[in-house]
Amino acid sequence: KTTLKCDESYNFIVTNSTGSAQSSDITDNMGDVWAVINKPILSSGENCVTLCNNEAPENNSSAVNIHIKTYSANSNIPYVYAWKSNMLQLTNEWPGNAAKRDTSLGENWYTTTVYPEGSYNFVLTNALGDQQTMDITGMEGDIWVVVTKDYFVVNSPCFNIFKNEEDALKTNKLYVKHPDNCNEIPYLYVEQGSYRPLGKWPGAEMNRYYELSGNWYEIGLDTSKDFTFEITNRLGSYKSDTLNGQAGNLEVIINTFDENSQVDIDNSLAFRDIEIIKVD
Repeated sequence: KTTLKCDESYNFIVTNSTGSAQSSDITDNMGDVWAVINKPILSSGENCVTLCNNEAPENNSSAVNIHIKTYSANSNIPYVYAWKSNMLQLTNEWPGNAAKRDTSLGENWYTTTVYPEGSYNFVLTNALGDQQTMDITGMEGDIWVVVTKDYFVVNSPCFNIFKNEEDALKTNKLYVKHPDNCNEIPYLYVEQGSYRPLGKWPGAEMNRYYELSGNWYEIGLDTSKDFTFEITNRLGSYKSDTLNGQAGNLEVIINTFDENSQVDIDNSLAFRDIEIIKVD
């Protein structure tokens, strides 16, 4: 909001913080106006402002909110770079728009708004633009993104996508206690019907978890639906049997690791004697 002292008609433009780009001239205005910016101001003379002369608009029909939950309170502020299928840019230049903290959703949530007027694509990145997710394409309407790693990985899913707030807030953790004689970082491969939320085999790298004593790892996962999972390594050469998941936070304890049992040699299981415990 800004206030002018003006008893006659007036003209104005909307510009960015550096003055390097501006809207087209908005002329012959009288009294209070509400200016809705419909897309990022990327070049001078753009027709990117809609005026409402009578009252402040409650909603913009083309506005879409992208809600992002970072992996932890120590994670960097997420940036969103968005575009349409015709390559029309919906945010500022790379790395895009910084999302704003959104305490209405809880801890570690951020929100940014774009105006795609239809489907849209985006990536998550950081302030430097040197980390990013893979392209998230063909989205429509508001979405909720729950990030499952403390940094963004371009060649592997590191997030879960939800179409409604209720499911997004139900995201749980799956914890794995790796055998002490295994030096490999565990990967988790998950199937929910035909959907693979952590990507194709061997899935996603798990995060080291130091809150529990021992060789523990964790990853965020939507466990509100039935799923099966396998624990493996980066190459997919060591693996567990296919295990059945259940709703809620789960602890998975691997009691036996046999480094001589490899999928690519004799199709045997290296991770055995596995316990699955549901925790609060």
